[in-house]
Amino acid sequence: MDSNTPSDRATLPSLERRHLLALAGVTGVGLCAALPAALTALWPGEPSDTAADVPLGAVSRFPAGSTTLVTVKATQRDGWLSRRDEAIGAVWVVAGAAPGQFSVLSTICPHLGCQTVVKDTGFVCPCHDSRFQKDGVRDTSVPNPSPRDLDVLEHRVDGDTLYCRYVRFKVGVPGKVAVGALACASLRRTSESA
Repeated sequence: MDSNTPSDRATLPSLERRHLLALAGVTGVGLCAALPAALTALWPGEPSDTAADVPLGAVSRFPAGSTTLVTVKATQRDGWLSRRDEAIGAVWVVAGAAPGQFSVLSTICPHLGCQTVVKDTGFVCPCHDSRFQKDGVRDTSVPNPSPRDLDVLEHRVDGDTLYCRYVRFKVGVPGKVAVGALACASLRRTSESA
């Protein structure tokens, strides 16, 4: 029996060219949509809870007795992207009376996460009027909605550069609870990236 007879063609499923192209197109779109997720699962990049020391600037930038707002910048890596000098937050650098004495404070108010501003007496949160002394300690002499002091960040001086370990902390709770070393992405030291 000849395989090209009409009765044999009727029993086999009919795949016309347009159906085959449509099936190939849908399969291709599905694979393209799933590919990034599959590649991220196989190569997720850097863990997001790893902190690294971030340079804040030359020690000479922070004269004795000064309070300086510093934007924290680092190289961020997530999945396939790597962005250099990305702003990831800000800190207050409070220089002590003697050269080389520093305190590095988070600018984030522990009450609800607003950005604090510096005033003559210390720091104030403009959102709900939380007040902090110059060393970041919560001012208890006035009604204060903040549940804790401003968060103090680890820091070190290496050569002529001040570094800090930038970490975000949960707001609205009395204790310091880290929410990740960037909740954004992992950092690399700028000196390693350069």
